Amino acid sequence: MSVIDVFCNGCKQVHPHASGEGRIVCTGCGLVSEADDSLLIAALNFASSLPVQDMRFCPWCRETKPVGHDCLAGAVGCTTNPPEGPACGACSGCTGTQSVDLARRAEFEHGSPSDLHHP
Repeated sequence: MSVIDVFCNGCKQVHPHASGEGRIVCTGCGLVSEADDSLLIAALNFASSLPVQDMRFCPWCRETKPVGHDCLAGAVGCTTNPPEGPACGACSGCTGTQSVDLARRAEFEHGSPSDLHHP
């Protein structure tokens, strides 16, 4: 018997399901569903071979990218490197972009001014 995380139609959430003998059983609500063992084994093998990567929207590239990616020089206004290359991080365009990003983060990390002055 193996365990696989799948969406349950009974509790409408992703839960671990115990599988075996042509059935899967939800550990959340106990719903029993028929399933082909060979397909479950293939799904387990496929899911374990894929790494999960954190993706977020990058305001400078204006795309969803992996967290920690290097923004293109053209996206941040880098004046040192070519637009399709990586940003240098030291020129006036890069430092200006970094300053704007830090100011934007500080606003969200410490609450909006109305929250601070009028609790």
